[in-house]
Amino acid sequence: MRYLKDSQTKELKIRLKWDIYENLKDISLQEGKSLNFVINELINKEVKILQDNNQIQFFIEKPRVVFDKKNLKLFHNDFIKVDFSEYVGKVNLLITSPPYNLSIEYGKHNDSLDYEVYLEFTRQWLTKAYELLADDGRICVNIPLDKNKNGLKPVYADFVEIAKEVGFKYQSTIVWNEQNISRRTAWGSWLSASAPYVIAPVEMIVVMYKKQWKR
Repeated sequence: MRYLKDSQTKELKIRLKWDIYENLKDISLQEGKSLNFVINELINKEVKILQDNNQIQFFIEKPRVVFDKKNLKLFHNDFIKVDFSEYVGKVNLLITSPPYNLSIEYGKHNDSLDYEVYLEFTRQWLTKAYELLADDGRICVNIPLDKNKNGLKPVYADFVEIAKEVGFKYQSTIVWNEQNISRRTAWGSWLSASAPYVIAPVEMIVVMYKKQWKR
């Protein structure tokens, strides 16, 4: 039971097939380790393999430099796949505005993803961005406050939550007031008093950092 008292360990209930349980029990006896330790050791190895495989997809596409002059380089690549391994931990600032998933024509990118798939896409590129940033690196991301196409979704709130799960630390949010009221909102609730159409004419710029804000 000493193993379960580790401060980083939680006791969980899991279901195992009986033959797998018996095999693991035999291994624990042969190696003189607790059954809990053997199970966790096995899971850790599998998780490491999965993580390594996921990391491979982040660095498989050869960089296509379309402009290179003095200290400025322009690449034309899929950010998630391009091999930027030489820049890992070296990027000081990343500014971007990712696809909004509003069915806009982006060529190869599908901008009509299921929302959960879109959030997973967000997690993938944020994970790579986090790797590339230096410890005092910063990221500024222009995203919508929400979206109403194919159902109302709190894009900004979900984005910030995912970024924090990836490891980013929150610094601030800049509100970009576009000052353009669409025809759908200009009438207020006059055409639909019981269920008014509400949309804020703003976009958000989220400012976050990797490990420390001060440079």
